[in-house]
Amino acid sequence: MNYSNISVRYANALFLTAKENNELDNVKKDIEFILSLFKEMPQLKFVMESPVIKTSDKLNIIKNVFSSRIAELTIKFLNLIVKNKRELQVQNISRNFIDKYKEFKGIKTVTLTTAYKIDEDTKRHLIEKIKKTFDKIIELHENVDTGIIGGFILKIEDQQLDSSVTSKLSRIKRKLVSY
Repeated sequence: MNYSNISVRYANALFLTAKENNELDNVKKDIEFILSLFKEMPQLKFVMESPVIKTSDKLNIIKNVFSSRIAELTIKFLNLIVKNKRELQVQNISRNFIDKYKEFKGIKTVTLTTAYKIDEDTKRHLIEKIKKTFDKIIELHENVDTGIIGGFILKIEDQQLDSSVTSKLSRIKRKLVSY
């Protein structure tokens, strides 16, 4: 059984239903909340994915944990996942939903890694350049990694521009060793 196809289908179904009900933004927030809970509370993930715990108990957990925090459409969707025994796919479905949402809204995810935190003016200038190049809304994630010494690594979805000092030193070393 191809689990990636399953997660894509469920994500598409949730996306289309949320869009049809004009709840796309709310469902996206709910999905991000669910992903953050799974990350912060590994015991919740363990309980939801456990084959030993009964479906009825999982449905009660969803009701108790999420009912006051997320939209009814998202709760119904979680219940459907549990009833169909697809609990192992919750995180993959969630990631696929967010990808579909970003594609629909025209959002590009950009990760900038620098040795030191950059100032707001430089960040704003960078976002504008990328926005102009791709004609998309830019969602910038910043990482600080002193291991790159200087420069930056810019990752735009599956493309990467590595202009770090560490990378340049590594290239120089390879050239010197090859002589």
